[in-house]
Amino acid sequence: MDAQQKSRPAGKPDGSKPWTRDDFTAPGRPGQGLDADRVRSAAQGHWREILTNLGMDPTYLTNKHGPCPFCGGRDRWRWDDRDGNGSGICSQCGPGDGFHLAGKLLRLDPKADFGEILRRVADVLGVEPGRTRDPRPPRSAPRPEPRHDEPPSWMDDVPPPDACDAPGGEESRPGNESPRHDPATIWASCGPAPDDHPYLIKKGVQAHGLRLYRGGATIARTPLDGALVVPLCGLDGRLQTIQFITEAGAKLLLPGHPKKGAFFTIGEPTGTVCLSEGFATGASVHEATGHQTIVAIDAGNLRPV
Repeated sequence: MDAQQKSRPAGKPDGSKPWTRDDFTAPGRPGQGLDADRVRSAAQGHWREILTNLGMDPTYLTNKHGPCPFCGGRDRWRWDDRDGNGSGICSQCGPGDGFHLAGKLLRLDPKADFGEILRRVADVLGVEPGRTRDPRPPRSAPRPEPRHDEPPSWMDDVPPPDACDAPGGEESRPGNESPRHDPATIWASCGPAPDDHPYLIKKGVQAHGLRLYRGGATIARTPLDGALVVPLCGLDGRLQTIQFITEAGAKLLLPGHPKKGAFFTIGEPTGTVCLSEGFATGASVHEATGHQTIVAIDAGNLRPV
């Protein structure tokens, strides 16, 4: 037993169950300093917001049988959110709680990468290492007014989850958008992305018409300055939503604008059309084959596209 393990108390200060390795993350690893129980407590009852902001299409977050966001099918999936723990069950993939689903969305292993999953969930909730209080106000409490000296967050003023359940969603009705939440306004304010962007260099692909966001806005406490902007359009050609890809590779969708059925096209028609999940994969396929490639963003959106 190492020194760190010896220094841990036999039980928690409130007299509840003893400390376990799941309550900590290793020094220098993702999620360092976060108490897993505290993050779980903060997440209770808020998994719809958490999963949506991590990239889950809200149409999958209902307690009705339907296609699985991860493996497809027709009626194998339902999101029961049992006891507010974010749980879902698929007859093909099996069951999992909110952390398990978050890991699958982020393409992380629920066990090996738990620290990173914990960190990403904590970022959405605003839980910081070392804090002893849940930073969220009670659900019935009014939302505090944003401070004007802080960078804008696109977590603010997001329409309620049920507004995204119907095709088009309430947020897409004319005259109902906030200008800084409107994908077309954001897209128009961005300049061309350079081919030497760190993410593009890391993936070994070109920009293919992406743009570059400059500004102080954040999503889930992730700064967006310098992020690539991927425009996602519907079959009608209208810009439906956008995805930000940071220099470090974090992928964030604009809250309040569902991605279901939206896609990004790379290249001109050649008689063969390729379909991919992420942008980097699609760009690699196009550059290797020369064929037009449709980017669906993730596996859950392949079938709608």
